[in-house]
Amino acid sequence: MRFLGFLFGLLCVSCTSNPSQFELRCAIEGLKKGTVILETLRDGHTVEVDRIAVNKPKRISFTGDLKQPKMFWLSVLKKEKFRVPIFMEPGEMIFDAHIDSLYIAKVRGSQNQTLYEEYRRVIATYFERENHLIKGKIWAYKQKNQVLLKEIASKELKAKRDRYAYVANFLISHPAEAVSGYIALRSLPYLSPFLIDTVSSAFSQANSKSMYIKSFLEMVGNFRDTKVGKIFPPVEGIKQVSLAGDTIRISEIQSPKLMIFWDPEDEKSRALLRKISSVYRQLTLKEIIPVYFAITRDRKKWESTSKEILLKGYNLSDLKGRNNEMLRKATVIGIPHLILINDQNKIVWRDNDFKDFTSLTKFLTLFPEG
Repeated sequence: MRFLGFLFGLLCVSCTSNPSQFELRCAIEGLKKGTVILETLRDGHTVEVDRIAVNKPKRISFTGDLKQPKMFWLSVLKKEKFRVPIFMEPGEMIFDAHIDSLYIAKVRGSQNQTLYEEYRRVIATYFERENHLIKGKIWAYKQKNQVLLKEIASKELKAKRDRYAYVANFLISHPAEAVSGYIALRSLPYLSPFLIDTVSSAFSQANSKSMYIKSFLEMVGNFRDTKVGKIFPPVEGIKQVSLAGDTIRISEIQSPKLMIFWDPEDEKSRALLRKISSVYRQLTLKEIIPVYFAITRDRKKWESTSKEILLKGYNLSDLKGRNNEMLRKATVIGIPHLILINDQNKIVWRDNDFKDFTSLTKFLTLFPEG
């Protein structure tokens, strides 16, 4: 009988604890009315997993399928929307907070969340240090103190290097954790090649099954294949659509060409397009074909922005957002992004830092004018 009771107990436990599911129990003190929303990322876009309406104080819980740790966001929608990042793991987790201080919510039951909170606390001190230097730079600029400006610029550079070094050290200290892969993906555009190689090596040796770490290693591998000096990967079979509705085969667009990846809803992208248009007017270039890839799902926004800036050249999109096939083929990490390809289909310049267009103009002038 004892054995049967023990067996029955095991069966009950197996019925209530699924290793491929999560349960997030939420206790939000002070929340009397509102909506609590659980969101995550899918195909580069925020999607709603579930929402619960609250009309009186009560404990709520979210459940769902989850095979491995993944980043979610818990939002409380009242007059405003507050989002709290939660690194969810299979099993039971507890979210405990006050409605007026969601930013210091306590989340228990996730090792990745604990590590993520530690990372955010430390990285905040680096940003605080950099913000202090920016304030000093503004003051020195107003005082026209060139000596102080030069000194602050040197300190800013060191502060950024220190921050990047901390990020890399954190990642190689936790090479098997999903949170490291998540942070690495977000930091990839800023890390130096040396730090990327160091982190990649640590991740590879840890042999983690995390989708974030696998994506990072895949992206780094692709990026090495599409760096300056390499032949651009084959694009046979890839099609995009123009605003006029014509289907364009990318393989039929002749080189040399300047590929511009942009987001119609991003102000930095719009600023980039204006500068590109200005550069083309100044240099009267005809040989280098501008090819714009709009990374969006919103056709109306794409169309209105294109008309506003008067884009000339190929203006294309597949309206798949971050799933744009050319975006993946070119291993574009940050938007906006430029890639210049010569007549041998070799990548001769690529960048996503557009504070200074001198280098772009320099490269463009290497090509013959029409």
